[in-house]
Amino acid sequence: MKNPFGKSTTQDKPYAVYKNDFGWEWRVLKTYQRPDKETGNKYARWFVAATSPHMHDGGYELGDTYIADGYVANIRSDTNEVLGVVSKDYQPVQNRELFDIAEAAAGQHCKVETAGSLKGGRNVYLLLKADSFAVGEDEIQPYFGLFDGKDGSMSTCGLNTGVRVVCSNTMEYAMSGAIHKVTLRHRGNTIDDVYDQMCDAITNFKETGKIFREKVDHIATYAHWNEDRIQKFFKECYVNIIDPSIKKEKDEVKKEKYSIKMGTSIMKMQEKMQEELELNLNVSTGWLAANAVTNYIQKKQGERGRKTSTESRIQSNLIGAGATQSSKVMRTALNWSSISDSLPAN
Repeated sequence: MKNPFGKSTTQDKPYAVYKNDFGWEWRVLKTYQRPDKETGNKYARWFVAATSPHMHDGGYELGDTYIADGYVANIRSDTNEVLGVVSKDYQPVQNRELFDIAEAAAGQHCKVETAGSLKGGRNVYLLLKADSFAVGEDEIQPYFGLFDGKDGSMSTCGLNTGVRVVCSNTMEYAMSGAIHKVTLRHRGNTIDDVYDQMCDAITNFKETGKIFREKVDHIATYAHWNEDRIQKFFKECYVNIIDPSIKKEKDEVKKEKYSIKMGTSIMKMQEKMQEELELNLNVSTGWLAANAVTNYIQKKQGERGRKTSTESRIQSNLIGAGATQSSKVMRTALNWSSISDSLPAN
């Protein structure tokens, strides 16, 4: 039996038209398999003309879409590359809409400084920059990050973060004790919802910056630590945050390997701490110790010596495991400095 839809047709005479509740429309111009062959094949595709309310001229873009039950392909229009397979009620946020949100919400106190994409456009980010402040000899640059996933792997989210200019360490505002992250799913939220909540998040970013600054200043100015305390801090961070598996291992041989690995890692932290002391008049503080640990976390190689790509490192340090671990390190430094103030758990 021949595929009855295998010959290309025109947009005004499509084989079928599909629409969703968000104004998206797909016109089927060609299929690659007979309908009976498509059944149960999650990789089956159609060639379609697609349009949405976000198209500037109301026109259509051409490309392939997956037809698995309840799912479609999210396609990058400039390269026609499939970014991911998402549900049919997935509500995409266009890159230009992220810029519109950022520019409208930032106001005079912030500006869009950096934008980029990761994984071939599957994840995109914008960083809004606020006024920097000094902590001793350090300059801290506050940022608000807007992130969006095009492949269904992450929601649209806004995140308060800070960057220590001298070594590019990132610090989540979670240590301020205030709400530091807002997340919006791609389903059930309109672009107006995204805009409103991101505006609120950016306002919160400006307001909580003072709290963040005060707590950073406390660890940097008042938390003077001796060498013994610093070594205990390094070990606690490694065992409880970086590699907790060392506590659970029962096998003595493996445990010894874990201990050697921990010793090597702590040695790297010590080396970084020494560099920090030389830059900060040999005044040993919890701030320098915490940054020695986060520097190790954010710049370490992958497991088994595999080189970590720049893209994966950026993603990890801003919104992934690196960001989570770094935030826990800073919170630990706060607790050790006796100003935990009942911070909420991550």
